[in-house]
Amino acid sequence: LKILSSITRHDILNRVMITSFYSENVRDSITDEELKRQLEAVMKSSEEIKNIIQFTGLYQDLGVEAPAWQNIEAIIQSPIIKSLLSGITLTSELGRLEIYADRMLEKVIYNLVENSIRHGMNLTKIRFSSWTEGETLLVTYEDDGGGVAGNEKEKIFEKGFGKNTGLGLFLIREILSITGITIVEKGEPGVGVRFEMTIPEGKYRGFTA
Repeated sequence: LKILSSITRHDILNRVMITSFYSENVRDSITDEELKRQLEAVMKSSEEIKNIIQFTGLYQDLGVEAPAWQNIEAIIQSPIIKSLLSGITLTSELGRLEIYADRMLEKVIYNLVENSIRHGMNLTKIRFSSWTEGETLLVTYEDDGGGVAGNEKEKIFEKGFGKNTGLGLFLIREILSITGITIVEKGEPGVGVRFEMTIPEGKYRGFTA
């Protein structure tokens, strides 16, 4: 199934590339503004198809390997995350904390940071912190990029919601749910996002208050 998925994705991208190429050529040769508008809608749709196909390719390994204990601090310090942080201060209080999660946890962290950069307004800082509530652990991700409107706090996790592929936060929730981790958005609109991840008992270790 993995091989078939890869081949199918490659075939679709090839056909989308042909559609985009000829649409652009035709657009440059016509003068009718209405036809141009319709053709640009076709081109936009082709681009969205390409983005969705490429994005889903990143997640073909979701749930394939057994979950593992992972140190979030180490993921935050990885080159792939640091490469996103030009001009942005990222602080973490997680230390030696490890959580038991799908091996695609790095993509969860990456997408949270990338989402802040893509949608935040005048973003300058990101912060990770954690504390316990009874037997569960809460890990928070906060930024100062403006936040999420009150009526969109649950919608942002729905498949297809948003200006791009509409898969980022949907897949973040799916990845975390594999080991029973939940995520909600509780930030203040106009101030910044605050994603709270609830880690069940037995799925975290190394926590220090």
